[in-house]
Amino acid sequence: MKKLFLLIIFVPLIGLAQEWTVLRPDGFVPVTIPKPNKPIEDIVESSKFWADSFNRNEREAFDVYDVTENGLKIDGFRENAFFNRDRGRIFNYRIRYTLTVTFKDSICTILFSVPEIYTERTLTKIELSDFFASDGQLKTDYDEAKPSLEKTANRILRSYAAYISQ
Repeated sequence: MKKLFLLIIFVPLIGLAQEWTVLRPDGFVPVTIPKPNKPIEDIVESSKFWADSFNRNEREAFDVYDVTENGLKIDGFRENAFFNRDRGRIFNYRIRYTLTVTFKDSICTILFSVPEIYTERTLTKIELSDFFASDGQLKTDYDEAKPSLEKTANRILRSYAAYISQ
């Protein structure tokens, strides 16, 4: 009985620990969740409330735009979204991210993308494709950047999905 109880407790936690999306040379893999059982107008309002609360500590404002009956987009910023080491120094990067949310039938697809990467307040020329060599392999310079950015992306995606599903 005790083993059954532990199994019931830990199996859902393992699912929560799994990554939702991963970064590939062509960008992040889209995530699909069941579409919340509420009208689009309510999902849009929930999205605005989520963006406001999730981006509350950021210096720049968020934006919810391109709202249609089939989806919407959310832009926001994230401090310390990922880090990289170079010659023993740690460099933290800030990102502007976009969530592209589309609805089709009973499915909600969310695509996480990073159109801009900053060091402090300065826009860099770094793009996500720079993390990878031409053969698709991760460059050694980005060994720590990729997993730390994936962690940030998954945190944002989980937060958004949980909020709109309430």
